[in-house]
Amino acid sequence: MKIGLHNAGQDHYRDIPRDKMLPGLSAMLDSKAVMDLLKERLGDALGEIERCEISYIRYKPVTSCIIAYALQCSREIFKGSTQFLLYAKIYIDGDYQNAVEKSRVHRWTEILDMDPVIILPDYRAILYLFPNDLIIEGLRVLSNPKKIQRILYKHYDRYPEEEWRISDRKLRLKVVRYKPERRVVLRSTTRAIHRRTNVRENVSVYIRLYGDDRGADVYTLQENLYRIAGQDGPYRIARPITYLGERRLLIMEALAGEPLLESLAGTDRFDAVAQTARALAALHRSQGLKLDIRHIDSHLDNARSTTETLKQISPESAREAEAILKSLREFKLPDKPAADGFVHGDLYHGQVLLQNDSVAFIDFDRSHRGDIVSDIGNFCAHLRLLRLQGQLADHADLENRFRIAYEEASADKLGDDRLVFWTAFGMFLLAVGPFRRLEIDWRNKTRGILEECRKILEC
Repeated sequence: MKIGLHNAGQDHYRDIPRDKMLPGLSAMLDSKAVMDLLKERLGDALGEIERCEISYIRYKPVTSCIIAYALQCSREIFKGSTQFLLYAKIYIDGDYQNAVEKSRVHRWTEILDMDPVIILPDYRAILYLFPNDLIIEGLRVLSNPKKIQRILYKHYDRYPEEEWRISDRKLRLKVVRYKPERRVVLRSTTRAIHRRTNVRENVSVYIRLYGDDRGADVYTLQENLYRIAGQDGPYRIARPITYLGERRLLIMEALAGEPLLESLAGTDRFDAVAQTARALAALHRSQGLKLDIRHIDSHLDNARSTTETLKQISPESAREAEAILKSLREFKLPDKPAADGFVHGDLYHGQVLLQNDSVAFIDFDRSHRGDIVSDIGNFCAHLRLLRLQGQLADHADLENRFRIAYEEASADKLGDDRLVFWTAFGMFLLAVGPFRRLEIDWRNKTRGILEECRKILEC
Protein backbone atom coordinates (compact mmCIF):
# COMPACT_ATOMS: atom_id res chain seq x y z
CA MET A 1 0.00 0.00 0.00
CA LYS A 2 1.20 3.50 -0.80
CA ILE A 3 0.43 6.19 1.72
CA GLY A 4 -1.16 9.28 0.22
CA LEU A 5 -0.61 12.58 2.00
CA HIS A 6 -3.80 14.22 3.15
CA ASN A 7 -4.92 17.58 1.84
CA ALA A 8 -6.11 18.72 5.22
CA GLY A 9 -6.83 22.38 4.56
CA GLN A 10 -6.43 24.18 7.85
CA ASP A 11 -4.80 21.38 9.81
CA HIS A 12 -1.07 20.79 10.35
CA TYR A 13 -0.38 18.21 7.63
CA ARG A 14 0.71 20.91 5.19
CA ASP A 15 3.58 21.70 7.60
CA ILE A 16 5.14 18.25 7.39
CA PRO A 17 8.78 18.69 6.27
CA ARG A 18 10.40 16.79 3.43
CA ASP A 19 13.88 15.31 3.15
CA LYS A 20 15.13 14.13 -0.24
CA MET A 21 17.38 11.55 1.42
CA LEU A 22 14.43 10.14 3.41
CA PRO A 23 11.58 9.96 0.89
CA GLY A 24 9.33 8.19 3.38
CA LEU A 25 9.55 10.97 5.96
CA SER A 26 6.55 13.02 4.89
CA ALA A 27 4.29 9.99 4.53
CA MET A 28 5.20 8.49 7.90
CA LEU A 29 4.60 11.84 9.59
CA ASP A 30 1.01 11.81 8.34
CA SER A 31 -0.67 10.09 11.30
CA LYS A 32 -4.04 9.73 9.56
CA ALA A 33 -2.42 7.98 6.58
CA VAL A 34 -0.43 5.73 8.91
CA MET A 35 -3.64 4.76 10.68
CA ASP A 36 -5.18 3.78 7.34
CA LEU A 37 -2.10 1.71 6.50
CA LEU A 38 -2.28 -0.12 9.84
CA LYS A 39 -5.94 -0.91 9.35
CA GLU A 40 -5.05 -2.51 6.01
CA ARG A 41 -1.95 -4.38 7.20
CA LEU A 42 -3.21 -5.53 10.61
CA GLY A 43 -6.81 -6.24 9.71
CA ASP A 44 -8.90 -6.61 12.86
CA ALA A 45 -6.01 -7.78 15.06
CA LEU A 46 -6.33 -4.61 17.13
CA GLY A 47 -10.05 -4.27 16.61
CA GLU A 48 -11.12 -0.76 15.70
CA ILE A 49 -8.28 1.75 15.58
CA GLU A 50 -9.98 4.88 16.86
CA ARG A 51 -7.04 7.25 16.84
CA CYS A 52 -3.37 7.40 15.88
CA GLU A 53 -1.19 10.07 17.45
CA ILE A 54 2.50 10.81 17.02
CA SER A 55 4.06 10.81 20.48
CA TYR A 56 7.74 11.26 19.69
CA ILE A 57 10.03 12.14 16.79
CA ARG A 58 13.81 11.85 16.66
CA TYR A 59 15.05 13.23 13.38
CA LYS A 60 18.60 13.32 12.08
CA PRO A 61 18.45 15.25 8.80
CA VAL A 62 19.51 13.25 5.71
CA THR A 63 20.37 10.32 8.01
CA SER A 64 17.34 8.69 9.68
CA CYS A 65 14.12 9.39 11.53
CA ILE A 66 12.29 7.55 14.30
CA ILE A 67 8.59 8.25 14.83
CA ALA A 68 6.63 6.78 17.74
CA TYR A 69 2.86 6.32 17.48
CA ALA A 70 0.20 5.76 20.13
CA LEU A 71 -2.94 4.01 18.88
CA GLN A 72 -6.25 4.06 20.70
CA CYS A 73 -7.90 0.72 19.95
CA SER A 74 -11.01 -1.17 20.99
CA ARG A 75 -11.34 -4.91 20.84
CA GLU A 76 -13.39 -7.36 22.86
CA ILE A 77 -10.38 -8.96 24.54
CA PHE A 78 -9.23 -5.51 25.70
CA LYS A 79 -12.53 -5.05 27.58
CA GLY A 80 -12.82 -1.52 26.26
CA SER A 81 -10.46 1.00 24.73
CA THR A 82 -6.74 0.55 25.21
CA GLN A 83 -3.48 2.10 24.01
CA PHE A 84 -1.09 0.33 21.68
CA LEU A 85 2.39 1.57 20.81
CA LEU A 86 4.67 1.16 17.82
CA TYR A 87 7.35 3.10 16.01
CA ALA A 88 8.64 3.59 12.51
CA LYS A 89 12.26 3.95 11.54
CA ILE A 90 13.02 5.54 8.18
CA TYR A 91 16.40 4.83 6.60
CA ILE A 92 18.57 6.20 3.84
CA ASP A 93 19.29 3.89 0.89
CA GLY A 94 22.57 2.55 2.19
CA ASP A 95 21.13 1.47 5.56
CA TYR A 96 17.69 0.23 4.63
CA GLN A 97 18.51 -3.17 3.17
CA ASN A 98 20.80 -4.00 6.09
CA ALA A 99 17.96 -3.15 8.48
CA VAL A 100 15.57 -5.39 6.55
CA GLU A 101 17.99 -8.34 6.68
CA LYS A 102 18.54 -7.81 10.38
CA SER A 103 14.80 -7.74 11.01
CA ARG A 104 14.46 -11.16 9.38
CA VAL A 105 16.92 -12.88 11.71
CA HIS A 106 16.18 -10.92 14.89
CA ARG A 107 14.29 -12.63 17.70
CA TRP A 108 10.97 -10.85 18.13
CA THR A 109 8.15 -11.06 20.68
CA GLU A 110 4.87 -12.31 19.23
CA ILE A 111 1.92 -9.97 19.74
CA LEU A 112 -1.59 -11.39 19.48
CA ASP A 113 -1.91 -12.52 15.85
CA MET A 114 0.16 -9.73 14.29
CA ASP A 115 3.54 -9.56 12.63
CA PRO A 116 5.95 -8.00 15.15
CA VAL A 117 7.60 -5.93 12.38
CA ILE A 118 6.11 -4.52 9.19
CA ILE A 119 8.43 -3.74 6.28
CA LEU A 120 7.48 -0.79 4.05
CA PRO A 121 9.83 -0.84 1.04
CA ASP A 122 8.11 2.07 -0.74
CA TYR A 123 9.26 4.35 2.06
CA ARG A 124 12.46 2.63 3.17
CA ALA A 125 10.82 2.25 6.55
CA ILE A 126 10.16 -0.51 9.08
CA LEU A 127 7.40 -0.53 11.71
CA TYR A 128 8.22 -2.15 15.06
CA LEU A 129 5.24 -3.15 17.22
CA PHE A 130 5.70 -2.67 20.99
CA PRO A 131 7.22 -4.30 23.00
CA ASN A 132 9.54 -5.03 20.09
CA ASP A 133 12.39 -2.59 19.83
CA LEU A 134 15.49 -2.95 17.69
CA ILE A 135 17.82 -1.80 20.49
CA ILE A 136 15.96 -2.09 23.83
CA GLU A 137 15.94 -5.87 23.90
CA GLY A 138 15.09 -6.04 27.61
CA LEU A 139 11.51 -5.16 26.67
CA ARG A 140 10.89 -8.87 26.14
CA VAL A 141 10.52 -9.23 29.89
CA LEU A 142 7.26 -7.30 29.68
CA SER A 143 5.57 -10.01 27.67
CA ASN A 144 5.29 -12.29 30.71
CA PRO A 145 4.04 -10.98 34.10
CA LYS A 146 5.61 -13.98 35.83
CA LYS A 147 9.06 -12.78 34.77
CA ILE A 148 8.45 -9.46 36.50
CA GLN A 149 7.07 -11.30 39.52
CA ARG A 150 10.26 -13.37 39.76
CA ILE A 151 12.44 -10.27 39.49
CA LEU A 152 10.52 -8.62 42.34
CA TYR A 153 10.78 -11.76 44.51
CA LYS A 154 14.52 -11.94 43.96
CA HIS A 155 15.46 -8.30 44.31
CA TYR A 156 12.76 -6.40 46.21
CA ASP A 157 13.73 -7.02 49.83
CA ARG A 158 10.50 -5.54 51.20
CA TYR A 159 8.54 -8.46 49.79
CA PRO A 160 10.57 -11.68 50.28
CA GLU A 161 8.91 -14.67 48.64
CA GLU A 162 8.85 -16.73 51.82
CA GLU A 163 6.69 -14.05 53.50
CA TRP A 164 4.72 -12.43 50.69
CA ARG A 165 2.78 -13.56 47.66
CA ILE A 166 3.10 -11.05 44.83
CA SER A 167 0.28 -11.38 42.32
CA ASP A 168 1.21 -11.81 38.69
CA ARG A 169 -2.46 -11.92 37.65
CA LYS A 170 -3.12 -8.41 39.00
CA LEU A 171 0.13 -7.03 37.65
CA ARG A 172 -0.46 -4.07 35.34
CA LEU A 173 2.06 -2.10 33.29
CA LYS A 174 1.58 1.46 32.07
CA VAL A 175 4.04 3.12 29.70
CA VAL A 176 4.97 6.52 31.10
CA ARG A 177 7.52 7.51 28.48
CA TYR A 178 8.87 5.75 25.41
CA LYS A 179 11.79 6.93 23.31
CA PRO A 180 12.33 4.10 20.83
CA GLU A 181 15.85 2.64 20.71
CA ARG A 182 16.82 4.74 23.73
CA ARG A 183 14.71 4.05 26.80
CA VAL A 184 11.27 3.26 28.11
CA VAL A 185 9.79 4.09 31.51
CA LEU A 186 6.89 2.04 32.85
CA ARG A 187 4.89 1.99 36.05
CA SER A 188 4.14 -1.48 37.39
CA THR A 189 1.37 -2.02 39.92
CA THR A 190 0.18 -5.20 41.59
CA ARG A 191 -0.95 -6.62 44.94
CA ALA A 192 1.10 -8.39 47.61
CA ILE A 193 -0.50 -10.57 50.30
CA HIS A 194 1.32 -11.59 53.47
CA ARG A 195 1.32 -15.38 53.62
CA ARG A 196 0.76 -15.57 57.38
CA THR A 197 -1.43 -12.58 58.23
CA ASN A 198 -3.21 -12.06 54.86
CA VAL A 199 -2.37 -8.36 55.07
CA ARG A 200 -2.64 -6.85 51.59
CA GLU A 201 -0.47 -4.10 50.18
CA ASN A 202 -0.32 -2.33 46.86
CA VAL A 203 3.07 -2.66 45.20
CA SER A 204 4.07 0.13 42.84
CA VAL A 205 7.46 0.40 41.14
CA TYR A 206 8.95 2.09 38.10
CA ILE A 207 10.81 0.05 35.51
CA ARG A 208 13.29 1.74 33.21
CA LEU A 209 14.79 -0.13 30.26
CA TYR A 210 17.72 1.27 28.29
CA GLY A 211 19.20 0.78 24.87
CA ASP A 212 22.72 1.12 26.29
CA ASP A 213 24.51 0.58 29.60
CA ARG A 214 23.84 3.98 31.17
CA GLY A 215 21.33 2.40 33.55
CA ALA A 216 24.20 0.95 35.59
CA ASP A 217 25.57 4.43 36.28
CA VAL A 218 22.10 5.81 36.99
CA TYR A 219 21.50 3.00 39.50
CA THR A 220 24.77 3.71 41.34
CA LEU A 221 24.09 7.45 41.34
CA GLN A 222 20.58 6.99 42.65
CA GLU A 223 21.79 4.64 45.38
CA ASN A 224 24.22 7.31 46.56
CA LEU A 225 21.69 10.14 46.30
CA TYR A 226 19.15 8.06 48.22
CA ARG A 227 21.73 7.52 50.95
CA ILE A 228 22.71 11.20 51.06
CA ALA A 229 19.11 12.40 51.16
CA GLY A 230 18.16 10.04 53.99
CA GLN A 231 14.62 9.68 55.25
CA ASP A 232 14.15 13.24 56.50
CA GLY A 233 16.46 15.20 54.23
CA PRO A 234 15.67 18.40 52.32
CA TYR A 235 14.73 16.40 49.23
CA ARG A 236 13.58 12.86 48.36
CA ILE A 237 14.95 10.36 45.87
CA ALA A 238 13.25 7.18 44.69
CA ARG A 239 14.78 4.13 46.34
CA PRO A 240 16.53 2.01 43.67
CA ILE A 241 15.69 -1.67 43.93
CA THR A 242 17.97 -3.33 41.39
CA TYR A 243 19.74 -3.02 38.09
CA LEU A 244 19.94 -6.08 35.83
CA GLY A 245 22.84 -5.60 33.47
CA GLU A 246 21.93 -8.42 31.10
CA ARG A 247 18.52 -6.81 30.53
CA ARG A 248 19.63 -3.18 30.99
CA LEU A 249 16.72 -2.90 33.38
CA LEU A 250 16.49 -0.57 36.38
CA ILE A 251 13.72 -0.88 38.98
CA MET A 252 12.96 1.73 41.64
CA GLU A 253 10.19 2.39 44.11
CA ALA A 254 7.45 4.81 43.16
CA LEU A 255 7.45 8.18 44.92
CA ALA A 256 4.35 9.79 46.35
CA GLY A 257 3.58 13.36 45.39
CA GLU A 258 1.90 15.66 42.91
CA PRO A 259 3.70 17.08 39.86
CA LEU A 260 4.96 20.62 40.39
CA LEU A 261 3.06 21.70 37.28
CA GLU A 262 -0.22 21.28 39.16
CA SER A 263 0.88 23.96 41.63
CA LEU A 264 2.30 26.46 39.14
CA ALA A 265 -1.10 27.88 38.20
CA GLY A 266 -2.47 27.81 41.77
CA THR A 267 -2.43 30.30 44.61
CA ASP A 268 0.49 28.46 46.25
CA ARG A 269 2.72 28.69 43.15
CA PHE A 270 5.29 31.00 44.76
CA ASP A 271 5.65 28.75 47.79
CA ALA A 272 5.96 25.74 45.47
CA VAL A 273 8.80 27.20 43.40
CA ALA A 274 10.58 28.48 46.51
CA GLN A 275 10.33 25.04 48.11
CA THR A 276 11.74 23.49 44.92
CA ALA A 277 14.60 26.00 44.79
CA ARG A 278 15.65 25.28 48.37
CA ALA A 279 15.62 21.54 47.72
CA LEU A 280 17.63 22.03 44.51
CA ALA A 281 20.28 24.01 46.40
CA ALA A 282 20.67 21.03 48.75
CA LEU A 283 20.80 18.59 45.83
CA HIS A 284 23.56 20.64 44.22
CA ARG A 285 25.66 20.30 47.39
CA SER A 286 25.73 16.50 47.10
CA GLN A 287 29.28 15.25 47.54
CA GLY A 288 31.21 12.06 46.88
CA LEU A 289 29.50 11.26 43.58
CA LYS A 290 31.46 9.87 40.66
CA LEU A 291 30.25 11.83 37.66
CA ASP A 292 31.50 12.86 34.25
CA ILE A 293 32.39 16.53 33.89
CA ARG A 294 30.58 18.43 31.15
CA HIS A 295 32.38 21.51 29.84
CA ILE A 296 30.80 24.36 27.93
CA ASP A 297 32.02 23.02 24.58
CA SER A 298 29.92 19.89 25.05
CA HIS A 299 26.82 21.97 25.64
CA LEU A 300 27.55 24.12 22.61
CA ASP A 301 27.78 20.96 20.49
CA ASN A 302 24.17 20.27 21.49
CA ALA A 303 23.25 23.81 20.44
CA ARG A 304 24.93 23.25 17.08
CA SER A 305 22.95 20.03 16.55
CA THR A 306 19.76 21.91 17.38
CA THR A 307 20.68 24.52 14.77
CA GLU A 308 21.22 21.89 12.08
CA THR A 309 17.87 20.27 12.82
CA LEU A 310 16.05 23.61 12.73
CA LYS A 311 17.66 24.50 9.40
CA GLN A 312 16.34 21.27 7.91
CA ILE A 313 12.80 21.22 9.29
CA SER A 314 12.16 24.97 9.31
CA PRO A 315 14.31 26.76 6.72
CA GLU A 316 12.52 30.03 7.44
CA SER A 317 14.01 29.93 10.96
CA ALA A 318 17.55 29.10 9.82
CA ARG A 319 18.92 32.64 9.98
CA GLU A 320 17.54 33.25 13.46
CA ALA A 321 18.87 29.90 14.70
CA GLU A 322 22.35 30.63 13.33
CA ALA A 323 22.33 34.07 14.95
CA ILE A 324 21.38 32.63 18.34
CA LEU A 325 24.05 29.94 18.09
CA LYS A 326 26.61 32.63 17.29
CA SER A 327 25.50 34.67 20.33
CA LEU A 328 25.79 31.64 22.60
CA ARG A 329 29.27 30.85 21.31
CA GLU A 330 30.42 34.43 21.81
CA PHE A 331 28.74 34.93 25.17
CA LYS A 332 31.25 36.13 27.77
CA LEU A 333 30.72 34.08 30.87
CA PRO A 334 32.44 35.22 34.09
CA ASP A 335 35.52 33.26 35.05
CA LYS A 336 34.27 30.27 36.99
CA PRO A 337 35.55 26.73 37.57
CA ALA A 338 34.49 24.34 34.81
CA ALA A 339 32.77 22.11 37.39
CA ASP A 340 30.80 23.85 40.12
CA GLY A 341 28.91 20.88 41.50
CA PHE A 342 26.33 18.19 40.98
CA VAL A 343 23.99 19.01 38.07
CA HIS A 344 20.66 17.26 37.56
CA GLY A 345 21.00 17.83 33.81
CA ASP A 346 17.31 18.04 32.85
CA LEU A 347 15.77 20.06 35.65
CA TYR A 348 12.30 21.43 34.96
CA HIS A 349 8.82 21.23 36.49
CA GLY A 350 8.24 17.74 35.08
CA GLN A 351 11.06 16.30 37.19
CA VAL A 352 9.68 17.57 40.51
CA LEU A 353 7.05 16.04 42.80
CA LEU A 354 5.64 17.86 45.83
CA GLN A 355 4.16 16.22 48.89
CA ASN A 356 3.33 18.48 51.84
CA ASP A 357 6.69 19.96 52.87
CA SER A 358 8.90 17.62 50.84
CA VAL A 359 10.31 17.81 47.32
CA ALA A 360 11.22 14.77 45.24
CA PHE A 361 13.47 14.82 42.17
CA ILE A 362 13.28 12.19 39.46
CA ASP A 363 15.12 11.17 36.25
CA PHE A 364 18.89 11.41 36.65
CA ASP A 365 19.82 10.08 33.22
CA ARG A 366 21.60 13.31 32.25
CA SER A 367 23.25 14.09 35.58
CA HIS A 368 26.86 15.24 35.54
CA ARG A 369 29.30 17.55 37.23
CA GLY A 370 29.37 21.06 35.84
CA ASP A 371 27.88 24.52 36.11
CA ILE A 372 24.98 24.27 38.56
CA VAL A 373 23.37 27.38 37.06
CA SER A 374 22.53 25.29 33.98
CA ASP A 375 19.82 23.58 36.07
CA ILE A 376 18.36 26.90 37.14
CA GLY A 377 18.46 28.31 33.62
CA ASN A 378 16.71 25.22 32.25
CA PHE A 379 14.02 25.50 34.92
CA CYS A 380 13.44 29.16 34.02
CA ALA A 381 13.36 28.36 30.29
CA HIS A 382 10.55 25.87 30.88
CA LEU A 383 8.60 28.47 32.87
CA ARG A 384 8.81 30.75 29.84
CA LEU A 385 7.70 27.89 27.60
CA LEU A 386 4.63 27.38 29.80
CA ARG A 387 3.80 31.06 29.30
CA LEU A 388 4.19 30.75 25.53
CA GLN A 389 1.88 27.72 25.64
CA GLY A 390 -0.74 29.66 27.58
CA GLN A 391 -0.36 27.57 30.73
CA LEU A 392 1.07 30.46 32.79
CA ALA A 393 -0.05 34.06 32.84
CA ASP A 394 3.53 35.21 33.40
CA HIS A 395 6.90 33.74 34.27
CA ALA A 396 8.87 36.71 35.61
CA ASP A 397 7.66 36.71 39.22
CA LEU A 398 8.05 32.94 39.48
CA GLU A 399 11.58 33.12 38.05
CA ASN A 400 12.47 35.85 40.51
CA ARG A 401 11.04 33.93 43.47
CA PHE A 402 12.92 30.81 42.44
CA ARG A 403 16.18 32.71 42.17
CA ILE A 404 15.80 34.49 45.51
CA ALA A 405 14.95 31.26 47.34
CA TYR A 406 17.87 29.44 45.72
CA GLU A 407 20.39 32.18 46.58
CA GLU A 408 19.15 32.32 50.19
CA ALA A 409 19.43 28.54 50.56
CA SER A 410 22.84 28.30 48.90
CA ALA A 411 24.27 31.53 50.35
CA ASP A 412 25.70 32.25 46.91
CA LYS A 413 24.86 34.70 44.13
CA LEU A 414 24.09 33.14 40.78
CA GLY A 415 25.37 36.01 38.65
CA ASP A 416 23.16 37.72 36.09
CA ASP A 417 25.29 36.79 33.07
CA ARG A 418 25.46 33.10 33.91
CA LEU A 419 21.70 32.92 34.42
CA VAL A 420 21.04 34.78 31.15
CA PHE A 421 23.30 32.40 29.25
CA TRP A 422 21.84 29.19 30.66
CA THR A 423 18.23 30.38 30.37
CA ALA A 424 18.82 31.29 26.72
CA PHE A 425 20.62 28.00 26.14
CA GLY A 426 17.78 25.99 27.67
CA MET A 427 15.23 27.96 25.65
CA PHE A 428 17.14 27.32 22.42
CA LEU A 429 17.17 23.55 22.91
CA LEU A 430 13.40 23.66 23.41
CA ALA A 431 12.90 25.08 19.91
CA VAL A 432 12.74 21.62 18.30
CA GLY A 433 10.08 20.43 20.76
CA PRO A 434 6.98 21.55 18.79
CA PHE A 435 8.24 19.59 15.77
CA ARG A 436 9.17 16.51 17.81
CA ARG A 437 5.59 16.42 19.06
CA LEU A 438 4.29 17.52 15.65
CA GLU A 439 2.08 20.08 17.35
CA ILE A 440 -0.48 21.98 15.34
CA ASP A 441 1.10 25.22 14.07
CA TRP A 442 4.52 23.96 15.16
CA ARG A 443 6.40 26.29 12.82
CA ASN A 444 4.97 29.41 14.46
CA LYS A 445 5.55 27.91 17.90
CA THR A 446 9.18 27.29 16.95
CA ARG A 447 9.55 30.90 15.84
CA GLY A 448 7.99 32.05 19.12
CA ILE A 449 10.55 30.08 21.13
CA LEU A 450 13.44 31.51 19.08
CA GLU A 451 12.08 35.03 19.58
CA GLU A 452 11.92 34.42 23.33
CA CYS A 453 15.50 33.17 23.23
CA ARG A 454 16.60 36.32 21.42
CA LYS A 455 14.86 38.51 24.04
CA ILE A 456 16.71 36.72 26.84
CA LEU A 457 20.07 37.32 25.16
CA GLU A 458 19.26 40.99 24.60
CA CYS A 459 18.50 41.65 28.25
